[in-house]
Amino acid sequence: MANGNQKKIVKTAVVMIFLFLGVMFQVPEPCRGQDFAEKAYETGLKYAVQGKFREAKEEFRQGLDINPNFSPLRQGLRIVEDVISLKIKAETAVHLFKSADFANQGLLDESIAEDETAIQLNPEYAAGYNSLGVSYIEKTMFEKAVSYLNKAIDIDPLLYESYVMRGLALVYQKKYPEAISDYSKAIDMNPKDAGIYYNRALACFLKGDSRNAAKDANHAKSLGFPVPQEFMDNIRQKLNSQL
Repeated sequence: MANGNQKKIVKTAVVMIFLFLGVMFQVPEPCRGQDFAEKAYETGLKYAVQGKFREAKEEFRQGLDINPNFSPLRQGLRIVEDVISLKIKAETAVHLFKSADFANQGLLDESIAEDETAIQLNPEYAAGYNSLGVSYIEKTMFEKAVSYLNKAIDIDPLLYESYVMRGLALVYQKKYPEAISDYSKAIDMNPKDAGIYYNRALACFLKGDSRNAAKDANHAKSLGFPVPQEFMDNIRQKLNSQL
């Protein structure tokens, strides 16, 4: 799902690689703003796993000033603010951030254990279930991933990242209409996030809807997302073959 530097953010990555008819479409290396956002996230995460939430908050905010659509920063800031406002226990947040840290190292079982502890401490906090869902996507256990993402959405219907990740799990299960529906809901909540349009374009393409795939891919490009040229070429070929 993630590649190169983006593997560091596996818990919240947008779909970065898809296999279509034997062709690999890969998003180019991150731009400068993306690179700064990743560094801000990594620094904030180091503070957060130590329980230094105000320092983490400052790092997450600085990163979002440069890249407001970088999902790990948004989610990290949300968790920190929930601690500061006493919505969740500090221990819950530490376990969630430790989960992210383990996931970034590819230690998914350890990550899952941290999420499960966080859920025991705050069983009605959606972020823990969302994190578990992402880990099970990484483990290619898609039905289990969907069940946890369903729980996250039940608790917090406005947690749009859960719709994005559930959409990914549904794509891997070849449930393209359902995935497109989830991406559309996420877009309604955050219409400026270019990555979601790209995800929906991929799902439309796999469903055989090249026209809407082209529309979403072009919109993702207009918002600054580095849509792979190979993907655009394949959409164009499909559209030409339908003439």
